Amino acid sequence: IPKSFAQTVPLSFNKENLSQIGDALLGEKYGWGGFLSNRDCSAMTRDFLSPFGIWIPRNSAAQKSFGEYVSLKDLTPKEKEAMILKNGIAFLSLIYLKGHIMLYAGEYEGKALVMQNIWGVRTMEDGKEGRNVIGKAIISDLYVGANQPNVPEQGLLINRVEGIMVKPANPKSNNLVSKYPSVKTIKDNTVFFMDGSTLPYDDKKVKTFDQLLENADIEDMFAQKYPAFAPITAPALNDDPGRFRNDAFLKKLYGSSKSEIEKNLTTVNWLSNHGGVKLKFNKNENAAAQLQKVSDELDRLPEEYMKYLKKVDGTYYYRKIAGTSRLSAHSYGIAIDLDTRFSRYWQWDKTHTFHNEFPKEIVDIFEKHGFVWGGRWYHYDTMHFEYRPELFESID
Repeated sequence: IPKSFAQTVPLSFNKENLSQIGDALLGEKYGWGGFLSNRDCSAMTRDFLSPFGIWIPRNSAAQKSFGEYVSLKDLTPKEKEAMILKNGIAFLSLIYLKGHIMLYAGEYEGKALVMQNIWGVRTMEDGKEGRNVIGKAIISDLYVGANQPNVPEQGLLINRVEGIMVKPANPKSNNLVSKYPSVKTIKDNTVFFMDGSTLPYDDKKVKTFDQLLENADIEDMFAQKYPAFAPITAPALNDDPGRFRNDAFLKKLYGSSKSEIEKNLTTVNWLSNHGGVKLKFNKNENAAAQLQKVSDELDRLPEEYMKYLKKVDGTYYYRKIAGTSRLSAHSYGIAIDLDTRFSRYWQWDKTHTFHNEFPKEIVDIFEKHGFVWGGRWYHYDTMHFEYRPELFESID
């Protein structure tokens, strides 16, 4: 694909980009469940929003629950449309009815417009239900088919609409859901897990840098933006994206005790084409699978890079961070330290002068698969890579 076809994501949420994405999707054939590689209603809404860094689930029922939802049940068609026009945000709000979802597209001549990939309009003839087929992505009002004698009034979209999802949830919390299989949703300041358990998301406290390190809530983990793939430079004062960890969250994902964590460890075959060693890494949340991808890609680098990679100084090691009561990321089996001969660590350097010897090609491969690098930290630890996929817009 030519570079001219690509843009850095997330795109700015502006008229030009909205028009470009909309034009690319409008007119596409309908394909329920991705039939023949076509999109259905929820695939279209998901793929429209994702270039703007807004992740939503795959199906319509999950999408309508993934943000601020206003029920429109028991309202008249006129009242429903008034509520949609009042609350809707063009090309961001989603309008839901059972089995179908649409993107609110703004107002035209007093009517609410929607962008939708739709199979057809319900019909009724001689007591038999049918469809007037549309079969593609369109922009319409909510009265499609009102001028057709075989379309009953109760079958019109406006009569079937149940609610509007005004705005998707915070993209930061979306990343927890999209990157961690165990996280079901974030709602009402609570993280819901697939097993039914919960954790608070944001304690609403304003914290100093040291307090963020010692007592981060889940929301605090996003306090600093991780500069994936950026040029390697000395980080700014106390710029440590990825060092703020919520232990309760990590214990929920990877194991609440030493014995439980160790039950979740599996083997990663490190650099199979260059001698190969077996490393212990946590299999939960795809952590070990992602490290295996890193290894397989590093294994294909030219021989000159292998001196940095063959000797691994550690993965799983249950211990507390020196001088603290907090568990190290190594305790959860989600971190790897490369060869200390090429490492620089802030506590070892009396002058606290950032210096790095690891090639950017190696760093890029780790980041591509969801690992933050300690060389991006003011309190640098250049041999350290840690699986933190929530801090990336996307990972391979």
